Amino acid sequence: MTTTKRTNLASVWDAIEKSHEVAASLRLRAEVANAIIEETRRRKLTQARAAALCGVTQPRISDLMRGRLEIAGTKGLNLCSD
Repeated sequence: MTTTKRTNLASVWDAIEKSHEVAASLRLRAEVANAIIEETRRRKLTQARAAALCGVTQPRISDLMRGRLEIAGTKGLNLCSD
């Protein structure tokens, strides 16, 4: 019988990234993105209006809403979270 060593990880990001710094960055981006998505829905904003408030383009908000964090970028996400 073979035993498997289990490692306790802080998050799914730690499981997919070897670098703790990259994992932390991805985790933060996901948290900010989720907050933006929730606020956009709560306020019933169009993607165009959310983009205008965040200072980004509507296609970037569309990418964000579809979970495409690598395309959404951090600059716009940080502006939206203020």
